[in-house]
Amino acid sequence: MAQVAELRKENQQILTGLNATMQNYVSVESDHAILRAHMAELSHRLQSLDEIVSFVSAGSGNGNGNGGFMAHPEPLAYGMADLVAGFGNSYWNCLSQPIMMVVSANHGFFF
Repeated sequence: MAQVAELRKENQQILTGLNATMQNYVSVESDHAILRAHMAELSHRLQSLDEIVSFVSAGSGNGNGNGGFMAHPEPLAYGMADLVAGFGNSYWNCLSQPIMMVVSANHGFFF
């Protein structure tokens, strides 16, 4: 009888260790899945940034003649030529003015 009790005790210890190991495995596996998704997102961002850098540097006059940024500038449309010619200075200054808010007294706001 003592041997059966000893074997049951060992089995219980093994099951306890196995359960703890499984919990650790599930935790590590979920962390690993999150890190894989993060790595995929960062790889995609890096690829996009590399494309932007190669596009901008291709048009910077490095001599390869394949165009790139500002190789063929688009014509200004919808009055943008006026903004660039000097009218834009006062136009953009209007946008930087503070926004004033009027609140009536019956809304419960007290200033």
